[in-house]
Amino acid sequence: MNAARWAACLWPGLPRLWQRGSWSALSLAIGFTLALNAALVLTFVWPAWAPQTARAALWGVVLVIWLASALSAAWSSRSASEPSRSSLGDAYAEAVTEYLKRNWIEAEQRLARLLKRDPGDCDARLMLATLLRHTARYDEARETLWRLARLADAGRWEPEIQAEHRRLDECIADPAVQDDIVQEEDDGLAGVAA
Repeated sequence: MNAARWAACLWPGLPRLWQRGSWSALSLAIGFTLALNAALVLTFVWPAWAPQTARAALWGVVLVIWLASALSAAWSSRSASEPSRSSLGDAYAEAVTEYLKRNWIEAEQRLARLLKRDPGDCDARLMLATLLRHTARYDEARETLWRLARLADAGRWEPEIQAEHRRLDECIADPAVQDDIVQEEDDGLAGVAA
């Protein structure tokens, strides 16, 4: 695990919030922030507002939340078994095959399974955004692109993400453009899959 991931484990809720956009992680991070700020203010700024026992209890709560969250985040990051790249590659190839056949439902199901096993799979997430655009689910496509842009490895996909945003804007502005874009993409993916 790299240093940035370890550092993220030091703030309760941050790893899950950053990687998955979890609402419960956001609640935990905000709750911890409020408890820490209250402990700091009551200890160093206005100590007369709370008795010593209340301040000690508040610091105890802050410490317990921090330790439990840091250990949980470190444990889940360390114990998360990384799926084998070959099985993910096979699943991705199956999704591409279904996509090229325009079996949108099957392709989406395969991509959803892929993303469940590896939420950080940029290839699968980009293909899902494209598939959602093809099925005129533009809001979901934008949400998927937004999630893709937040991934750690998304930087190398920035040109493709921007191109997909442009295609999405074109399809929203003129739905007739969609058929031309689909044919161009199918031709390009058929060359890749061959």
